[in-house]
Parts: sequence; C-alpha cells; structure tokens
Amino acid sequence: MANDLLQFLDINTRQRPVLIHGFSVGGYLWGELLALAEKDKERFQPVLDNIVGHIWDSTADMQDIPDGLPTAVFPKNSILQGTLRKYVRCVS
Repeated sequence: MANDLLQFLDINTRQRPVLIHGFSVGGYLWGELLALAEKDKERFQPVLDNIVGHIWDSTADMQDIPDGLPTAVFPKNSILQGTLRKYVRCVS
C-alpha cells in the first residue's frame, strides 16, 4: 500500500504543494512510504520536496495496530476482525 501511495504522489503531485493529513495507522503507512522513498532518493526526492506539511491525528503505535486496524477495516464483521488481528500479530 505504501508503494502504491508513493507512486500516486509521484505521478500526481509534480509542481504542486502537498499537505499530508493522516489518521491512526496512516502514521505507520507514512513511515513505510518514507522508507521506500529513501531507497530511491534520486527518483522520489521531488515528491518529498513538494510536501509543505503534515497533520497527524491520533497516530497508533505498533502495539495498537493489531486492535485498531481490524476494527477500522471490518467494522461489522467480528470473524474477519479476528482473522486480521491474528495476521497482524504474526507479521509485526
């Protein structure tokens, strides 16, 4: 997902200022995006240079992600919440 967002920003934000506004697990996603951009700095530095600011509301730390993400993705399906919760705990 971070790679898709980075590609989107690369294609759509040239010569335009960008203000990032994120919530909860988006803070983690943004960190992943920055790590990807760092790996190919020559290509993605113009994207980062266009960012004029960040606003983060209630970013989650790694301990909160297994509980918050499944509820956000599957708000009405407790079976899928449980499945995603177990998966996130295994990969984190």
